[in-house]
Amino acid sequence: MIFSYRKGMIKTSVRKLVEFLLRSGDIRTGTSVSADPEAMQKGSRLHRKIEKNQKATYQSEVPLKMEWEEEGYRLCLEGRADGIDQIEYNGNRIPLIDEIKCVYRDVNKIEEAETLHLAQAKCYACMYGHLKDCSEIAVQITYCNMETEELKKICFVYSMEELTEWFDSLLDSYRMWASWYVKAREGRNKSIKKIKFPFPFRPGQKKMTAMIYRAIEDKKNIFMQAPTGVGKTMSAVFPALKKVGEESAERIFYLTAKTITGSVAQDAVNLLKKQKLSVSVVSITSRERICPNEVMECNPEKCAKAKGHYDRIHHALYELLISENTFTRENLLLFAEKYQVCPYELSF
Repeated sequence: MIFSYRKGMIKTSVRKLVEFLLRSGDIRTGTSVSADPEAMQKGSRLHRKIEKNQKATYQSEVPLKMEWEEEGYRLCLEGRADGIDQIEYNGNRIPLIDEIKCVYRDVNKIEEAETLHLAQAKCYACMYGHLKDCSEIAVQITYCNMETEELKKICFVYSMEELTEWFDSLLDSYRMWASWYVKAREGRNKSIKKIKFPFPFRPGQKKMTAMIYRAIEDKKNIFMQAPTGVGKTMSAVFPALKKVGEESAERIFYLTAKTITGSVAQDAVNLLKKQKLSVSVVSITSRERICPNEVMECNPEKCAKAKGHYDRIHHALYELLISENTFTRENLLLFAEKYQVCPYELSF
């Protein structure tokens, strides 16, 4: 999810916003550094080392935040700039926003800043520029090789006018998703308040329902064991939904080892939907099982859906969200085929 919602406020980070809205191109497996815990730790150490070696005026890890009043909710964007300093430009001292990226690539062969890296820095620059009432501001992407620790810096200077125009356009795209989310959430909560337990309670079932409700209320774990046929699924799903409707929980994850058990949970929600319950439900299938290709190879050279997937995913996802609220393996495959995107990635 690209944002969180609490007490009338939609909140997201600069990094999540940029990655969601501006990511483009192909799906490629085995190329991510950020997914490797060791690489992440090493990257963090290099970040600190680079920041420590800066001049005295360099401020590290600077928190930034902006809020806007929207119709029916507040919008909050926050993040942390890697570094802020000042440089000489055209005879004036102007602020510089530094974004540090640790990579395995040869930094000497990097000629242009990557789109997402530059966009992240531009967001921080615009936020800082409005905070300090700047007229011009510099943005620097500092690339550091993970093995050699060699650095390459790519710098840009923007007027606040052009930064603001770019930033406003990005926020307009974000507002479309945020407004849909707020409206869907309000409808969900209203519908949950009206649903009733769909059966006469069996022996022990009402007690189980109450125990699960209280466990969620108290933020505790609960482990229960009961024979087949006593109504465990509905006794778990119903109180969990009630707590979601009360804003005490965000999402429900129902994990199963077998497909048939997952179908029972889906049937329980479908039964409640007969009472006009309005919730979105997605059945997540493993990458191997939902892949429509004979051989699963998540690379653009082998899969047409992987090629340009991120150029098409937003349109596919938005159309899916406004036209459906139950996302099964079957309709995910249909939408994935229609928009030529990966069905597994679409399910998330």
